[in-house]
Amino acid sequence: QETIGVVIVIVPEAGCPHVGLSQLQDLLKECLHPSKWPFAIVYMDNIPKNSAGKPLRIKLADRLGIGRLSNAIPMLMRHLEVAAPSSHWQAALIELILCMRVQLDLEAIERVLRAVYGVEDAALRVRAHRDGAPEAFVCADGLNAGDVDATLRQVLPGYA
Repeated sequence: QETIGVVIVIVPEAGCPHVGLSQLQDLLKECLHPSKWPFAIVYMDNIPKNSAGKPLRIKLADRLGIGRLSNAIPMLMRHLEVAAPSSHWQAALIELILCMRVQLDLEAIERVLRAVYGVEDAALRVRAHRDGAPEAFVCADGLNAGDVDATLRQVLPGYA
């Protein structure tokens, strides 16, 4: 059975975080059956094209080195990025494209968390035994978890 993935071509814009896989699925749930939801996401600066400028989707997962995916792979591990884009995106179908899992910047996440108005103290850890996702412990005055979450979603990438 084929696994559905999505490539998101990044157009850098200050203050605009990357959409995460769960956010994308939330957006699609009203118009697509769950069997059609993307199971992985790849962030790229551009997509390989042929000499006519058409996207080369053939064997793209193989060229990116994306192996077999299953529900056993945590959602965070299904967020990938092209590390070093090719200098010539009009590439042959056999050219490998360096792709790796996104890396969380825990220090940046903690900085953003501590900067939220009303947060008095915060600590961050990675849930290594479960899914590798960050977990925050927050001491806040006059805020609830939803307030903090809403503020962070405006600044942090969707996979953080």
